[in-house]
Amino acid sequence: MVGGWFLFLLLPAMLAAKTVEESLAELERLPAPQRQRLLVERARSEGRIGWYGNYNLDQATTLKDAFEKKYPPIQIDYWRGSGNKVVDRILNETRAGRWDVDVIFAGDVGTYILMQAGVVGRYRSPERMGYSARSVDKEGYWSGLTFGPSILAYNTKLVKEAEVPKSYEDFLHPRWRGEMAIDMEADRVVSAWLILWGEQKTVEYLKALMANKPIVRKGHTLLTQLLCGGEFKVAPELYAYQVTRMKREKGCPIDFRYPDPTPASITPVAVAKNPPHPFAAALFVDFLLSAEGQNIFAAVGRIPARRGIKAQYPDISNIEERGIKLLLMTPEEEGKWQEKSFKLVEEYIVRKRATE
Repeated sequence: MVGGWFLFLLLPAMLAAKTVEESLAELERLPAPQRQRLLVERARSEGRIGWYGNYNLDQATTLKDAFEKKYPPIQIDYWRGSGNKVVDRILNETRAGRWDVDVIFAGDVGTYILMQAGVVGRYRSPERMGYSARSVDKEGYWSGLTFGPSILAYNTKLVKEAEVPKSYEDFLHPRWRGEMAIDMEADRVVSAWLILWGEQKTVEYLKALMANKPIVRKGHTLLTQLLCGGEFKVAPELYAYQVTRMKREKGCPIDFRYPDPTPASITPVAVAKNPPHPFAAALFVDFLLSAEGQNIFAAVGRIPARRGIKAQYPDISNIEERGIKLLLMTPEEEGKWQEKSFKLVEEYIVRKRATE
């Protein structure tokens, strides 16, 4: 009898420990229209979504409002922090036996860390059919929402068309000595160089680049603003969407070229392994990956990962379809190269700045 009561008392906890895969298993066996009806019905009965993310608050609110308007009475509780803070909060809560998070935006490296910790579930949204194979995890742990290409930027008033850098090697030319800038958190592009060139060539390139006396500052947004103001002429690793928005919306005399290949980070979305609202979480991820959701990302200036969805501006629209070769940096690759790239950035960029 005691054993029976013990199992009875444990039952709620056992049910709560269902993984997202187990919760959604019944849906995955249904035809698409029936699946969608049942998913919406159950998501509405759950009524809430716990969304932890490092996404810009204004842009997150735009996505939140659009989803809540489409699927009342579901309410999204959005908690925002840096990628590291999102990771720390999720790990602290889950280690304490709390599963308050449903949907996760933790950045590429953050997503990798959470996968390694076993707190990310597998959810293969039917909307993933609209994406290239490199844009989604084949095991279903994450799906890419937007791209973040790292490009070669320049000030159009200060750089002649014939002298515009078209490759990383072009930044080693003596004309750019003291006339360029690089972010002191350039680990993303350094990871790409490690993948493309290996460690020896990457180290050689960093030494040669820093010998050309670049200005070192912290923050890609700041560097884009300084380029706009003519504080330097060129930069080897700014972000395409930031340069484009400053050019189009602020009238900045700046432009860019895509290197070949172009390193591009992926903004991944993931579902917690044991989400408290699995159906609502799945519905929200479907929405973000849908053409409707991707058009919202485009409207707020991001570069949609879904094929066929145009970005707000032609400069950054349909990149893959235009034949621009992207080196898509998956969370796993970012995680794999993180330690090495951090060390190289610290040794050859950060310390170099400290000695200036």
